[in-house]
Amino acid sequence: MDNILDIVYEYSINGRILDDTAIEKIISIAKKEFNLNNVHEIERRKSFPITKHSTIAAYNHLDQSIVLYPAAIKRDFLLREYKSKLKTENELNRVEKCFRKNLHMVFIILHELEHANQFMHQSDSSLEMQLVNIELGYIYDIGNTFDCFYGATDIEKLAESFKHYKIYKNNYRISLAERLANANALLKIREMTKKIGSSKLEELYDSLLLTYYMSRYDSKDDSPTKRFFKAIERDHLLTYILIKHEDLSYEDRIKFGLNLTSDEYKANEELVKLKRR
Repeated sequence: MDNILDIVYEYSINGRILDDTAIEKIISIAKKEFNLNNVHEIERRKSFPITKHSTIAAYNHLDQSIVLYPAAIKRDFLLREYKSKLKTENELNRVEKCFRKNLHMVFIILHELEHANQFMHQSDSSLEMQLVNIELGYIYDIGNTFDCFYGATDIEKLAESFKHYKIYKNNYRISLAERLANANALLKIREMTKKIGSSKLEELYDSLLLTYYMSRYDSKDDSPTKRFFKAIERDHLLTYILIKHEDLSYEDRIKFGLNLTSDEYKANEELVKLKRR
């Protein structure tokens, strides 16, 4: 990711926001890092109507394309900045704020490439892909044909596909595939901040990662991933897979949105409170 950081650094230190040329270079570099050369990017000049639920970016697995909506991304950042309850967000100087805006764009790109990565590595036997495959199969793969509801022709199958997709959308906030795309992208950005030389940016992304992780927990025992798999009626598969992974570290459990110990949950809740205004 050093080559991406070089671009972000050059723009940000000079007070410039990433332009189309920079974004194209970043996507090209990131695709090579992810080994996703089949993915192509389409940047739209006009977004969907800018509302509370605007799409800011998307990965389409059918044609392997990433679509970015710059106007919506800008609005999304301004809303996040305005609503942010993190102390560090208000303590950034002018240059650090420019870094923050540019890193947010990189985060959006990396997030969508993480989704592409999920589709490209479905045969992997890692815990991450075992769990993500259950979710992707639920949304797109009715009857193990992987033809997705967009291409389904049978009426009953189509109705079942829409039913599954509706349940998924209603539980989108606690989707494991989304959680991991966000987490992996944030972790990469956090590593970049360590090389920028700004303790405030590093602290901010530590805070963003922790507050994101904890915002999806209702309690230490009612984890977001547990709730999600219950909603899609795949909790028995989650239980089965986790039997083989009983020794997961704290870092893995919080990243995957799994149960925390009482001490871990309380400590994180207190830390989140300290990081807020």
